[in-house]
Amino acid sequence: MTTNPTDPDFQRRVREALLDCADLRYQSLRALFVDQRIAPWRNGLPQTDSNQAQAQAMIGYLYKQNRADTGENALKLFLQVLSDHFDPMDNCHQQFKVLAAELDTSATPQPPIPKNPPFDPSKKFQLIDLLLACGTMSNFNDRNAVVADLPSEISSNIKRSDGTKMDVRNIVDTCLKYPNGLNELVKIIRYYEGGSTAMQQLAEFLG
Repeated sequence: MTTNPTDPDFQRRVREALLDCADLRYQSLRALFVDQRIAPWRNGLPQTDSNQAQAQAMIGYLYKQNRADTGENALKLFLQVLSDHFDPMDNCHQQFKVLAAELDTSATPQPPIPKNPPFDPSKKFQLIDLLLACGTMSNFNDRNAVVADLPSEISSNIKRSDGTKMDVRNIVDTCLKYPNGLNELVKIIRYYEGGSTAMQQLAEFLG
């Protein structure tokens, strides 16, 4: 059987499995999310006042997200981690394993993740200057919005700085560590900048 992750019946079965088998206390979930497969979402975990609400919030938080490096769905990875948490002979292990496999076969195939274009490290400072020419990146509040729009596994690893130029450098350095990080950054800036002269110069520089 295959099903879309947005299907209400699939989400109901995931929710029931979480309520039956998982420890949904916030601190317990944070401890579970140290697993590297799902660590990118650890700092954004929802926190509610009941197990029922927490189960639904976890599904809603994870099913729309994918790892930037592999394209794997966050909810599928969460279910796999939960499955591995139990003895193979435990019924909970099998429940989560089946749900993860179903999501794996039902999710929309992810297109290959484009790599960052070849980038000459010696041109990094020129790139930083071009980014700073964009109002979206020179303004502190706007820059925060850009960082917030980046995939969580990128944004959560950026070391922010009080200095504008150093802050932008840290953003660039972190984005370059991910296969599509720089592309994601430029895509977000283009959305806010539109066809500004600074955006055109940045696009020309990146080719």
